[in-house]
Amino acid sequence: MNEYTIGYIACGSLLGLVVASLLYMLGGRNNKGIRRFGASFIIAATVNLAVYFLGNFSWWMLSLYPLLILQFIQGYSDDEGKGWVKRLGITATSVITGAILCFILGGGWWLLVIHLWVSLITTQFSFKNPIMAAAEEPMVCFLNNIAIIFYPFIS
Repeated sequence: MNEYTIGYIACGSLLGLVVASLLYMLGGRNNKGIRRFGASFIIAATVNLAVYFLGNFSWWMLSLYPLLILQFIQGYSDDEGKGWVKRLGITATSVITGAILCFILGGGWWLLVIHLWVSLITTQFSFKNPIMAAAEEPMVCFLNNIAIIFYPFIS
């Protein structure tokens, strides 16, 4: 496959993650369904399209959508000082999704280390958050899912 084509697919995947991050933010206050089902669908569709265009599609890839819903239905507010525990649950769900993608795609296990490291950044915001809530929401979505959209590009 042409390297430009791979680059275009990667940039398209980033656009999908940006749209999902927007929906994640929009569903942060009202209509949680936008976050839970809309944003998760966009990421699942983005990854499935990337895998399809790269010629590695498997029907098992459709399991990505319920896994992302599971990640997105978890709350992460800091009620009673337990926000870090909630955010660890989201990180764990995200990394488990990555592990399942490694299994489906047949490799790329090393990316799980980077995935875990980047996703753990979001837990730090439960202790000290210098970012406004409306800006933090898309960042949380982006950080927990940036590795997920790049699993299809593992060689």
